[in-house]
Amino acid sequence: MMSPEHKRDLVCEALAAAKAVDLVVLDVHEVTILADYFVMGTGTSSLHIAAIGSSVREHMKRTHGINCQPEGDRESNWVILDYGDLVVHLFSDEMRSLYGLEKLWHTAKQHRWEDPAAAVEPAEQPS
Repeated sequence: MMSPEHKRDLVCEALAAAKAVDLVVLDVHEVTILADYFVMGTGTSSLHIAAIGSSVREHMKRTHGINCQPEGDRESNWVILDYGDLVVHLFSDEMRSLYGLEKLWHTAKQHRWEDPAAAVEPAEQPS
């Protein structure tokens, strides 16, 4: 069985690969029984949000055998992927601001997720 932390990292990597922006992880296991983690990401349009959701679902199913049924549709500016111990929220900027889930869950530990693959190694200095 996959740990919630490993699942969180895999989902965040898939979100980054699908070009979701402003990825925030909320560690909610101490404040709710709904999940261990909420992962928030923003898309640039409703089409982009739907594509991010599809990409993450396909990746998790194909590579890890984990499936979920999304909530929301192509016209929605908020899509939810419920993986049990991890819930992914994909929003437009407007919906993310309107619902303010980061503020609603302000007692949860929060951090921005940075894609380790995007980190640039410093150039070697000539000797």
